[in-house]
Amino acid sequence: MLALNGLSVSGGKLTGGLARIGELIQPLYAKILGQSRSASRWKMDETRWSVFAEVNGKVGFRLWLWVVITHNTCAYLLVPSRSSDVPKNHLGEDAEGILNADRSSDYKALGQNIHWQGAILFVDHPEVPMDNNESERCLRNPVIGRKNYYGSGLVWSGTLTAALFTLFQTLLKNQIDPQKFPLAYFDACAQIGEKPPQNLDDFLPWSLSQDQKCAWALPEKPP
Repeated sequence: MLALNGLSVSGGKLTGGLARIGELIQPLYAKILGQSRSASRWKMDETRWSVFAEVNGKVGFRLWLWVVITHNTCAYLLVPSRSSDVPKNHLGEDAEGILNADRSSDYKALGQNIHWQGAILFVDHPEVPMDNNESERCLRNPVIGRKNYYGSGLVWSGTLTAALFTLFQTLLKNQIDPQKFPLAYFDACAQIGEKPPQNLDDFLPWSLSQDQKCAWALPEKPP
């Protein structure tokens, strides 16, 4: 793609640039994960994701990509396990709320604080969907991606993938343009010596001023 546009960039330089991008968006990723944990309703699902590198304590290349959706976030977690420890670690031992998920034992082990009368829960809570389709849809792009590029070559690139999936899907969920926002964010990083801005809250979709929301709004008809 770069060559088609007349650009010649070595593989090493491109890899180094992606690693640097990962460092710059890591604080944003952490903020989104924090916002996800603070919710009281979640939708979760998971799918396999290959990372072709050695991971301590892990046999083989299969890891798991989890998605956790709230009303204003869409967070992806890349971890070696599919066990109940993953939702426990993300939501916290004392999490209270409503979780939409399948009937896997991974979720049932969360405990009594997560409501499990799932079949009829929507009757008393009409804001709760009858299915878990949204989280399944949010895994569709990663599933299509892994069929094309098979996964990630290194652990850091897998972590970057999860962070970028999180950022872009959270922006879309908040009607923020996923092209305008990164340009503005990386420009702010460049202004202070290629470091993440200290005022990260100014770049969180739920903290934006109305003027900023309008400036970065998702077009009604994508180009």
